Amino acid sequence: MTSASIFSGKLRLMEMNILLVGLLGCSPGANPSSNDNNSPTAPTLATINDYAYQLQGDPQFDLEVMGASAFDLLIIDYSATGDDADRWTAQQIAALKNSSGGPKIVLAYMSIGEAETYRFYFDPAWITPDPGEQPDGPFELTAEAPDFLAPPNPDFPNNLKVRYWLPEWQEIILDEYLPRLLEEGFDGVYLDIIDAYEYFGPEEIGGNDENRAAADEMIDFVIAIAESAAAQGRPDFLIVPQNGEAIIDAGSYVDDALQLAGDPESEATAQRNRYFAVINGLGVEDTFYFGDENENNPLNPDEDRLELINQFHAAGKTILAIDYLTESSLIDDFYARARQRGWIPYCSIRALDQLTINPTQHPD
Repeated sequence: MTSASIFSGKLRLMEMNILLVGLLGCSPGANPSSNDNNSPTAPTLATINDYAYQLQGDPQFDLEVMGASAFDLLIIDYSATGDDADRWTAQQIAALKNSSGGPKIVLAYMSIGEAETYRFYFDPAWITPDPGEQPDGPFELTAEAPDFLAPPNPDFPNNLKVRYWLPEWQEIILDEYLPRLLEEGFDGVYLDIIDAYEYFGPEEIGGNDENRAAADEMIDFVIAIAESAAAQGRPDFLIVPQNGEAIIDAGSYVDDALQLAGDPESEATAQRNRYFAVINGLGVEDTFYFGDENENNPLNPDEDRLELINQFHAAGKTILAIDYLTESSLIDDFYARARQRGWIPYCSIRALDQLTINPTQHPD
């Protein structure tokens, strides 16, 4: 299980939920807005009907353009370039949340299942060659690399899987990264690479068998993030994981690594309950149009995956769905399919380096 230095056990979750209900008058699933976004017309996750997702700019990231748009919710990086020197100020984020296009919920992207070589916490000495000199690698770990770093993936040279259950990595996220988001005044966090548990998990689910309780420990980590935000005065801080929806499925749990129950089905139910207690929504990619291309893949829905996502929606979690499409007919079909399920749709290019306003799907 995750080290007690990070949090003191799953029973604390019950105490946290009581605190949240007492402070907010609602459960985490009710999607409260942040302290800075308290206008009577300010959106909540329960009332939004559109959103946009942009992590970088080409050639530059422009908050004013995003603010002038009518999107109800924005997912952005905490920095204009991903570098700590270009962090947004609290004044910039406050202006974005109350901008000319209307009040907005603003979530900060944060990867918790991979380390990114361009982030403030990454020491170039951990890999060779130096990413500053050869940014596309291929890289190898050096003797100075911390235990939490997994060997680099040559297909994604700037992103290295992390052993997210180790205290050293969790301390980076909880003590260094998360406080930056809170200082800047974001309404919540959009957590990426939740599905790292599949990489490290049991071989029965396609993992490398390094941590047979990997799904349990990923949920522990998400709970720790919510607890940490609450402890720093933000019990209303929104927690929205991206992908990894099978973490609530019995197939992610194996008999020899059960933590909360005596069989995988009961384990999945218990894990689902504690996960749903702290998250406010779910982001999902490639839900209907899926394949090997960056954009405009064929219609290829995975019905098992859609059923799992619908369990989140049935539990009151807002579903932020993005398929990477640029053809109008495909975009319109995706929007219709997503809205039929009660999801909030968005289409853009996979690079996420532009604000996309689809001609037939304008935000309102």
